Amino acid sequence: CPSCKKHTQLQFADLHFSFPIIKRSVSSVSDEFLTSWRSAIKTSPYIDSTFWRDKIDAENKQLIIPVKEASNIVKKLSLKSYEGGYKFMIIWLPEYLHTSASNKLLKILEEPPQKTIFILVANHQDNMLSTILSRLQLLKTPRLADADVRSALIAKAGVTSNDKLDTLVQLADGNYFNAWKQIQAADLGYFDS
Repeated sequence: CPSCKKHTQLQFADLHFSFPIIKRSVSSVSDEFLTSWRSAIKTSPYIDSTFWRDKIDAENKQLIIPVKEASNIVKKLSLKSYEGGYKFMIIWLPEYLHTSASNKLLKILEEPPQKTIFILVANHQDNMLSTILSRLQLLKTPRLADADVRSALIAKAGVTSNDKLDTLVQLADGNYFNAWKQIQAADLGYFDS
């Protein structure tokens, strides 16, 4: 359906993303990096901050979700739904929220506009403000079972060697992205086949 195609391309009008960026100017927001973001997620939905830093050539610059981004989130969600249904805001790695940005989001997280869903995807919830955490319903995702990582490596990455599968599954430690990074390193000659 048309809606599914838009979601697959991460271009659904009522699906918004916020993520850590490098500040190019005072007015830098995630929207400036959206093309790179979509490309990264299409490459692998299991990316981490290191992969993202490399993707946007951050070099030694600090990743941050700045105050301007919080203002942008509030502005986007205050608008009427484009498609007339729900609006979604996915904040990836909210632990990178600047303290002022976190404080700016408190009210909208506590009282979101009607038909608005927030999804915050964090790796280290301990690094988030307790006032933000108190407004969220926490769902912890357990590590993947080794059998699931093995199946995904066979189906998605085409790994067929049992020895290589065993090594990748062990290195993954329940994290498919760790295995995927090892495969990428193998393509560059950094990992013994």
